[in-house]
Amino acid sequence: MTMKLQELQQLLDKHGAELANWPDQAQQDAGRLLASSKEAQQALENASELTELLTMALEVPAPRGLKARILSVTAGTTVPKWLNSLAGPPWKPAMAACVPLVLGFAVGFAATPYSSTISDEEIVFFSSMAFDQLQEFADATED
Repeated sequence: MTMKLQELQQLLDKHGAELANWPDQAQQDAGRLLASSKEAQQALENASELTELLTMALEVPAPRGLKARILSVTAGTTVPKWLNSLAGPPWKPAMAACVPLVLGFAVGFAATPYSSTISDEEIVFFSSMAFDQLQEFADATED
C-alpha cells in the first residue's frame, strides 16, 4: 500500500516521530514515502523537533535556593496538637485491630466458596488467630 503525506502526518500525530514505535506495516510504508518525498521528510523532522521541545519543556530545573527557602519558611511552624494526635499512640491499637479484621474477612470469603456457614471451631480458630496477631502487633508497636 502506498502511504500519502496526510496519512504520514496522522501517524506522526498518533505514534510520534520515532518510527520504531509504529506498527510494522506503517513503518515500511512510511519508509518508502520518506525515501521519495521531501515533504514527508520535512514532516518527520518537524515532529522530531516538536518531541524534543516538549521533552525539554518537561525538564525544568528547580530554582536555585528553593530547598533553603522552603526549609526556612517551615522551620518556625508547628504541627497542631490535634493533627499530631492522629499519628500518636491512640490510633495504633485501632489500626492493629483492623489488621485481623481485614484478614478475617479475606480468609472467610476465600475459605468458604460454597457454604455460608462457619462452624464454632472455625470461629474460635479465626478469633484466636486474630487475637494473636493483634497482640503481636501491639507488642511490636510498644517498643
